[in-house]
Amino acid sequence: MSEKRKIMRIFISLVLVLGFVVPCAGQTNCGKNSDKGILFEVYNVFVAKRPHDINDINNLLAGSADYNCAEVEEANGLNRQSIFGKPDEDIAYVITFSFNAETAGQWEFALSYDAGIASALIIDEKVVMFSDLDIWASYDKPIIMVVELKKGLHNFKFVALENCCGSPIRLGIKGPSEADFKVISTTNLAIGHTTAGMP
Repeated sequence: MSEKRKIMRIFISLVLVLGFVVPCAGQTNCGKNSDKGILFEVYNVFVAKRPHDINDINNLLAGSADYNCAEVEEANGLNRQSIFGKPDEDIAYVITFSFNAETAGQWEFALSYDAGIASALIIDEKVVMFSDLDIWASYDKPIIMVVELKKGLHNFKFVALENCCGSPIRLGIKGPSEADFKVISTTNLAIGHTTAGMP
């Protein structure tokens, strides 16, 4: 057996036994069959000019050389430093999940985040909000988006691009009959993981 084949067998054994994952930009098994439901992804992006739409953001993510992902139980306090121990510089955050709207009507989303380059909210593959402005929305003054939803399963995707320094993200939700926002979590909402892409 050649030396190259021996090394390959050792590597495959390590992957199978220890569960190592070598993530590639835009391609990963992270989050599949998740019991937590919320997928938090971070891409390294270097932006020469601000993206003008979702297609520009997709192109930036596809060109990322560094990628991390984790399954989390709540969309609260999320940034690259808090989850992966890496600096929050030249990054794109992507948060995805599916959720069950138990009643039809106007659902509200509270978005607290730091995005110096661009940000977007996509529900059921439809762009609800896109901005190429420098936004810093604190926990006590989030951006509120109102979306009319039918009863049933829906896909959620939030994207924020930041050059520096990535304050932690918190996402909240309020149903049609609810008085107060609650943090999006597997405890507060019927959540499952989605692999739905952006438009």
